[in-house]
Amino acid sequence: RSANPGEVLTGAMRAGGESTAMGAGVNSANRLQSAARPGQVYVGPLTHEATRDVIGYEEIGPVQARGREEPIDAYRAVDVLLLPGRRPRVRQATLVGRDPELALLRSAISLAYTQRRTLLVLLLGDAGVGKTRLADDVATWAERERDARMLESHCVPYGEANIWYPIGAALRTLFEIGDRMSSADAREATAKSVAHLLQVDVESRAVRHLAANLLYLMGYEAGPQLDPQRIREEASRSLIQVLEAATAIAPVFFRVADLHWADDLVLEVIDEVIDGLGRNPFVLVGTARHLLDARWKPRTGRHNHLIVNLDPLDQVAASQLLDQLLDTEIDADTRRMLLSRSGGNPFFLEELISGRRDGAHVLTSTSPRST
Repeated sequence: RSANPGEVLTGAMRAGGESTAMGAGVNSANRLQSAARPGQVYVGPLTHEATRDVIGYEEIGPVQARGREEPIDAYRAVDVLLLPGRRPRVRQATLVGRDPELALLRSAISLAYTQRRTLLVLLLGDAGVGKTRLADDVATWAERERDARMLESHCVPYGEANIWYPIGAALRTLFEIGDRMSSADAREATAKSVAHLLQVDVESRAVRHLAANLLYLMGYEAGPQLDPQRIREEASRSLIQVLEAATAIAPVFFRVADLHWADDLVLEVIDEVIDGLGRNPFVLVGTARHLLDARWKPRTGRHNHLIVNLDPLDQVAASQLLDQLLDTEIDADTRRMLLSRSGGNPFFLEELISGRRDGAHVLTSTSPRST
């Protein structure tokens, strides 16, 4: 396989013929593909530059392309640094303009931990509005001030075969299981962790049963062939039991990013877990775009439920963020343009400043909108 951008001409070579693509970009991609072995992915310098923050590459060296005098610098993709839907973190600026939301969240989390009342928090807003940044600050505060145990996961839009990944990834953190750990090693590590949490013998039948159910959520084989609905129900009950045991040791803070990409079954299990843990010091903070609104109405029950809708930053807060992000002085007109173009969206403001540093042209028309 290969990846190489460029301008191409598409169309049929003759009347009634099949459409084809022609151009230097096609020739370069074809040469890269020919150089790659089966199962390998080669890319050219432009693709490498655009994706090196999310894909790990090995430099191959010059590859001669048919129809070109100069060879192409080729790179082989070797590792995924960030899953689909994630983006590299830029310089972390101090949180601005979110004092009311931060105070509300801290108060709700304190109540959950002191009153042992499970809390579900949803941070909703458009892409780039600062949901993750707010969740970062809240998580850091809960860990520092409330000695909460951190579990973290996120949902992905594509590229992950295990629909339970958002839950399974958190379990891997809880049980210290690496992504490349074998099934046998993962089974033993999970059994030991479960036995420690429940304070029972690792060889007990109950531990082995719980471990098998939790391994299913982590993407491993479920063992004996059972009805999928039965497996899911068993896994959900096992998850509740283990999290309940974990909260007996320390408060638990579980954050899940991009819930709008979660499978419906994952949302169903979250409902069951929150309801099942109703009187335990457990907080789940989920971030999502408003795409989630039509898909999920969280259950009510013995737990507390808080929804925080994040709006773009006001002019004062956006100006404060701009001051943090700038590393050089700018004139008043450029400042007004950046604030206007960003529309109070922190991510848009970061990207506009990054574009200026990279020499990109910054448009001065209406403010960008999230899609």
